[in-house]
Amino acid sequence: MRSLYQGFVTDPANRAALGAAIRDVANATGPVLFHCSAGEDRTGVLADTVLPAVGVPATTAEGDSND
Repeated sequence: MRSLYQGFVTDPANRAALGAAIRDVANATGPVLFHCSAGEDRTGVLADTVLPAVGVPATTAEGDSND
């Protein structure tokens, strides 16, 4: 799993896709919904990047993953 997660930021294609998703969220003019359709790990990495960036406390974000 460690190498999979590292690949999200070290593999150029994965890094570009993650960057594009982050930019899409950052440039949104309204609410944003993203979900997993066979990539829950990628979705989790995106959420773990975006939520702190918009000021969501870590305890809140971590609690959401257990619902």
